[in-house]
Amino acid sequence: SRMIEAFCQGVGPQTPDIAIVSRRMPRAVMDACNANGVRDIIEVRLGLGAVVLAGRRGDAAHGVSARQVWEALAAERPEDEEFTPNRQRYWSDIAPHLPQAEIRVLLPSEASGTRALFDDLVMEGGCRNVGRIRLIFDAAYRRSKCLAVRTDGHAVTLHGDEVVPALLAAPPGTLAVVSYDQLISSGGNLVALPLDGVAPNTTTIGNLDYEHARTFFLYAKRQHARNQQGVGVVRGIHEFLVESTSEQAAGPG
Repeated sequence: SRMIEAFCQGVGPQTPDIAIVSRRMPRAVMDACNANGVRDIIEVRLGLGAVVLAGRRGDAAHGVSARQVWEALAAERPEDEEFTPNRQRYWSDIAPHLPQAEIRVLLPSEASGTRALFDDLVMEGGCRNVGRIRLIFDAAYRRSKCLAVRTDGHAVTLHGDEVVPALLAAPPGTLAVVSYDQLISSGGNLVALPLDGVAPNTTTIGNLDYEHARTFFLYAKRQHARNQQGVGVVRGIHEFLVESTSEQAAGPG
């Protein structure tokens, strides 16, 4: 990600001290950090985050699979040996047991961490093993096809903090992609749909039965930390790490 690239570009006050990301730093990236002089990196597993497909309390709820979400939101669908624009209008067009409700989904912008999780775990997760896509495209091109979202009004992209208010004001049956934290913060106004047969809650996310979750990692430069030799001495890094792993920061559970 661009955040890790910035973190790894070197040491000194012009570079980041700390990065919090939703993927563990691969060995190749760690080697690139070292080549740029960024050594002795501190890694902390902070906890779990999950992406949720939510509707409003009182609306008819139904479970879906990641594959069905991708089929509903994809810009194009494979037919024979080519792609054609997605014309699916109702959820029941995707599968007969789904409701005859118009597909309307609110998405956070590509800049948000929630959208990154949704793209990785739901869109690409639901698209990855579609046989016709595997036959048409190689892996390098497949991801862009999996993540391309339709622009005909059935999927609407908003800034992350606009998604929940927009959902609460949207027509019945509208769904939204939110973080589990946003779901809990809604005070019961939002209800999570089961994804791939599992409803998200602290138990299913904590034991990873809910597959659309990911561990967050914090990386810090010991070279920047106060009372350590290195380029650029920065106050507060040690204190930040202690606070971020405290019981008070973690909260109940």
